[in-house]
Amino acid sequence: MIVFIIGSGRCGTNMVGELLASNKEWNVDIEQQPQFGLGTQLATQVWNPHTFHDLISIYKEKSSQYQNYADKTHPNLWIAEELQEIFPEAKFIYCKRNVTDVVKSMEKHHGVNTWYDKPDNPQLRRFLGKGIAELDKYAKRLLAHDMEYDRIKDRINSHVFDYDAAQQDPAKEVRKLENYLGYLFNHNIIKKK
Repeated sequence: MIVFIIGSGRCGTNMVGELLASNKEWNVDIEQQPQFGLGTQLATQVWNPHTFHDLISIYKEKSSQYQNYADKTHPNLWIAEELQEIFPEAKFIYCKRNVTDVVKSMEKHHGVNTWYDKPDNPQLRRFLGKGIAELDKYAKRLLAHDMEYDRIKDRINSHVFDYDAAQQDPAKEVRKLENYLGYLFNHNIIKKK
């Protein structure tokens, strides 16, 4: 099985990667290079078929090496349809979190702030939600990601992991994930904020 953990940064994607890694039957890459860099390039720069080919080659190799492989390259949201086409058996976990907490977290995270200093291009504007009026820049980014997921959710095999619900009742949210993937995970991985 191959699983892609997707969503906006600061929404719990790392936590979901750690949850899957809590089961020894899973090999999980969390922002592992080169796939994280390649996925980020595909999400934020002009489409490059060579970059896509390189990324797919890595995923094909990983999925042939491991019975259960998960990759947490959250910008893969922007190429999820293409990944589903190439890996029809793939599953996607979309991480969702309330906008106020995402904005607070993004404001503190240096890596997030560097995105706003990069040279402008159409893909980066889409990724950052530029063009969405009257919102904080971080809220625009989250909204852009939520809108992209809403656009593709019926075209990919996906499950929504609700960060906020996991904070209220970790066991319940982990059980939903376990039902989706058919494996047990350690719900103690979820750290309440």
